[in-house]
Amino acid sequence: MKSARRHESLILLSREYYYALLLCLRVHRGLVAQQDDPAWLRNQPENVVRFFASDLRPNFRAEGDMLFPAMQHCANVTELPPNLLAEHRRLEWLASSL
Repeated sequence: MKSARRHESLILLSREYYYALLLCLRVHRGLVAQQDDPAWLRNQPENVVRFFASDLRPNFRAEGDMLFPAMQHCANVTELPPNLLAEHRRLEWLASSL
């Protein structure tokens, strides 16, 4: 089965999500491996907030400004942009609560 290729303009956006998933995995695994290291545990919320501010917030802005409006003209995606915007708001709230 041949995989579908992403449009060039989506590669950077998807790369940011990939990096976010790597950060989540690193934190998740570290909670077990580093559970006895209070300094590591203390630093993780700051690392997540910093990554969110430097990478994900601009990514969310680009999606909201360019991608989601373009998606409204595509068939079968009427629910998707509002749901994704709600997910963005939820993630922003979670990051701000760290």
